[in-house]
Amino acid sequence: MGAFGDYRRDHLRHHAEQVDFAAVDLGQSLARRWRPLRAAIEFLEACYIPALFFVVKFEALRHDMGARTVGMLAAKLAALAALAAVRPEAALWFVAAVFARIHCIRFVDAFQHVFEHGDLARRSRHRGWAYEQRHTFSFPVFKGLTFFNLLTLNFGYHNAHHAVPHCPWYNLPHLDAMLRRFSREPDASGQYPYQPEQAGVLALLKAYHKHRTHRLFAAEPDAAYDEDGRFSLTSFRGVLSDHLLG
Repeated sequence: MGAFGDYRRDHLRHHAEQVDFAAVDLGQSLARRWRPLRAAIEFLEACYIPALFFVVKFEALRHDMGARTVGMLAAKLAALAALAAVRPEAALWFVAAVFARIHCIRFVDAFQHVFEHGDLARRSRHRGWAYEQRHTFSFPVFKGLTFFNLLTLNFGYHNAHHAVPHCPWYNLPHLDAMLRRFSREPDASGQYPYQPEQAGVLALLKAYHKHRTHRLFAAEPDAAYDEDGRFSLTSFRGVLSDHLLG
């Protein structure tokens, strides 16, 4: 229920400082204080019930009970109650749709970065283009049927988005193709300046499913590259970042 201005500010800092501002830290704090809560969260998340998201939101609400927040919460609960009164089964489908939305956004965001977790209270140093591109990954969900990527507003072309953040979402596939065409020579460090890793949608879905509880409480992202410097979904199990959900 955060303001759009706050999200926009944090997103710009994400680009400028190459860090992730993840809401999961609050979940870690809760789990450390009460172990049964962690066990319950892990069990529900294993069943694809996004419990951590709601626990974090509830805890955040307790610390931000302003008039705007209370009003929005009351309106949403009243609307859900009215829907349940008219069509109880529709209310259940609505809850299922909310769960599906959370998992869809978690899925498309899980494999985009291995940036360090940043502190909103402190500025981080700018790490440069090479670091940003090396720790950012592009996973268009459907590489052949590219029009399906419109379902996520081309979010999978994430390296292109970080290369030119002000590029409109509908031009990201063209920007990605252009950057690949003009970045065929290695830079001074021997790395190719724009060579985003890619994997098929089935491999990504398998990794998302297999590590769905591991990434809940991971303090820092896994290494995305193996000992030979090759990208690996074995070592990179994804990150949990619910900030896109608002």
